Amino acid sequence: MRRFFAAGWLTLSLLFFGCPARSLNPLFTEEESVYNPALTGQWRGDGTTLTFTRNGAKEYRAVYRDTQSGDSLVYAVRLGTVGDRWFLDSSPMESPKDDHLVTAHMISKIWFEKDRLHIAMLEADWLAKMVDAGKMKVSHVRRGHEVILTAPTATLKQLAEKFGGSKEAFPESGAPFVRVK
Repeated sequence: MRRFFAAGWLTLSLLFFGCPARSLNPLFTEEESVYNPALTGQWRGDGTTLTFTRNGAKEYRAVYRDTQSGDSLVYAVRLGTVGDRWFLDSSPMESPKDDHLVTAHMISKIWFEKDRLHIAMLEADWLAKMVDAGKMKVSHVRRGHEVILTAPTATLKQLAEKFGGSKEAFPESGAPFVRVK
């Protein structure tokens, strides 16, 4: 069951978000995280809903649901700012119980536009190209073609600051979510 959950998490993430880069460390510590009530609520996307509820003082519980199949994924999410941009750090809410599985973090840039929520995840292919071209020196490991970030939180913030405005690094995937409630 745990392997099915991990495979489902990865499959739905890839279908919705493209190919997100993964990090072994978070973008924000608990102390650096903030709560913004603008994120809380239900958002509708193309055949999906995304619901953010408060989960403690500075963390969210996000449920991403495919409205056709009913399949859903649950994430622990931290929100914070780097420079003048908002970012999310998300990871599966349930840590893997299998010692062979490792929880990874996904880094997303977000912005609000009236009743719309835009999400742009750090793109794995872009990251690999930058590392391969020597244009980015960041701690990582390779798993085939994939670059998995191992850099500490402070270095991840520097990466987000430097490339947060890049549409290649953080491409918006599809139409924005629209607030439902």
